[in-house]
Amino acid sequence: MLGSRIWNSLVRKKAMDKWRMEQSELRRALDLIDLTTIGIANTFGLGVYVLAGMGAREAGPGICVSHFIVGVVTTITGVC
Repeated sequence: MLGSRIWNSLVRKKAMDKWRMEQSELRRALDLIDLTTIGIANTFGLGVYVLAGMGAREAGPGICVSHFIVGVVTTITGVC
């Protein structure tokens, strides 16, 4: 019973009103440039995790200090 409730909760879908979809002026399609951009962004996003793993292998526990320093520099850059 609990398992079926959890499963139903995970696979439920929000009902879309037909009139709301018809009123939208947005194009509901992806062209080649959109798909290429998504693919490139996902590749770069994966690279962040790969490089973090490589850095952890080389630096060991010092990777936490490294991430902290990068976070501070990124925050300062974002604020300025």
